[in-house]
Amino acid sequence: MEYTKIFSTCYIEYIFFLLLAFIATIYFCICRDPFRRGLKTDDYRLKIKIYRVILLIAVVVVVRYLIIPMARDVKFVNSQKYEIDNGTVYSEIIRTGAFGLHRSIKVTVNGKVYEYQVIYSDKNIKKGDDVQITYLPHTTWSVVEKEDK
Repeated sequence: MEYTKIFSTCYIEYIFFLLLAFIATIYFCICRDPFRRGLKTDDYRLKIKIYRVILLIAVVVVVRYLIIPMARDVKFVNSQKYEIDNGTVYSEIIRTGAFGLHRSIKVTVNGKVYEYQVIYSDKNIKKGDDVQITYLPHTTWSVVEKEDK
């Protein structure tokens, strides 16, 4: 399987959406009237300040929990040296996160349950199946493949 292609595609998608989000954040933080309503009331100004604080907190969270792990995993993608675990599916692939955009799987490896973020998987992976998980260690982005018995 072409792991580099899969992981690189995921990187490109995330970077594209993160750039759009950062541009929007900068726009909303710099612009005096980001919603173009022309309102000059104190209530409106307070709402804008609250909105800006929430955006800045969101940026800090995204940097801490997404960008830093992604940056730490770049060397694994470039060198094509991925972490590999073999185990048994503890719970099937489920949709998680906001709007169900992410998928995750729990796998028992050496008697311990681990959770991985699935970016690609074989079809029909069920609880109890033996799988091979090829993943990046910091983001836990993974490719899950069903092992033949």
